[in-house]
Amino acid sequence: MAEAFTAAEMRDLFEVNLFGAQRVNRAVLPAMRAAGSGLLAHVSSTFGRFVVPFVAPYAASKWALEALAESYRLELAGTGVDVVIVEPGAFETGHAARIVPANDGDRAASYGELADVPAAMWAGFVARLEAASPDPRMVAVALVRAIEAEPGSRPLRVVVDPVTGGGTVEDLNRRSRELRERFFAEIGVAEALEDRVG
Repeated sequence: MAEAFTAAEMRDLFEVNLFGAQRVNRAVLPAMRAAGSGLLAHVSSTFGRFVVPFVAPYAASKWALEALAESYRLELAGTGVDVVIVEPGAFETGHAARIVPANDGDRAASYGELADVPAAMWAGFVARLEAASPDPRMVAVALVRAIEAEPGSRPLRVVVDPVTGGGTVEDLNRRSRELRERFFAEIGVAEALEDRVG
C-alpha cells in the first residue's frame, strides 16, 4: 500500500533511482559536451511506464527517472551526447528478497482484506517469473548494444522483457513519441525542437 510508506522510505528509493543518476549525469556531462560525444545510459523498468499496484515507491522513482532521461535526450540533441533508457521487465535476480516492506504495518493492516492482495498478486507473478527463468544478462547485452550502436542512431528507449515479450511497453513508447510530437506542435514549440525529438 502506497500509504504505508513513509516519506523517508520514498526518499531512499529516489536517492538511488533518480538523484544518483542526476549526480552521475552532472559529473560526466561537461567532459562529454566538450568532446562532442558520449552516452548517458539509464536503467529504468517496465514499471517506469505502467502503473502496477503495490510498488508505488519503486515505480514512482522509475517514472521520475524516465522523465529526467527523456528531458536530457531533448536538451542534449545536437551536442553529440546520446541518451538511452533501458527498460527491463522482470528478471530473477534475488531482488524480491531484498525489497524493503513499508514500515507502517498498522497503516497497511487498516486496509482490511485488501492488505492481503499484494502477497497474493506477487505470488502469482513470482511463479510465472520462475517458470520463465529469464537470464538477467539480457539487460547487459542490451546495454552493450546501445553502447556499440552508431552515435546519433540510438533509440531513446530499449525494452528488455522476455517474460511478456515487451510488446505492450513498446507500443506505449511508440504512441508516447507520436503524442509528444503532437503536443509540441500544440504548444508551439515543435519547430524549435524539430531536431530533438527521437
